[in-house]
Amino acid sequence: MQIPSLSRILASATVLAVLAVTYYYVGALGVAGVLGALVMWLLLSFNRMLHTIERAAMRPLGRVDSTAELHGRLRPGLALLKVLAIAQSLGEPLSETGDSIEIFRWSDEHGGAVTCEFVDGKLQNWRLRHPQTAGD
Repeated sequence: MQIPSLSRILASATVLAVLAVTYYYVGALGVAGVLGALVMWLLLSFNRMLHTIERAAMRPLGRVDSTAELHGRLRPGLALLKVLAIAQSLGEPLSETGDSIEIFRWSDEHGGAVTCEFVDGKLQNWRLRHPQTAGD
């Protein structure tokens, strides 16, 4: 069993506190308004996620315009969905389905490639492979 992160615990506690305060001061109608706003926020987040995945799916699998630009914008702990938005392409999967570490690769037309490792949907490690030049 995985322990929830502190940010998820704090977010849940904040929602419960807002609901309790709203019920105390406004009543059931206020709670309905808060729940409506929460559902709207969830729908907007879901819509943004689907839009990001749809845009990435329309491009060739594992292709980016510049691997150097992608490499420069990556940082540890970045969510997979954020990496998809940055790359604007679905990564080429290199790991087996269901592995605890997911590995994806993006390459460009010059032969460069960025390989990213995700643990629990968060970027842990990435490598940039430079293209081979004719003089090497």
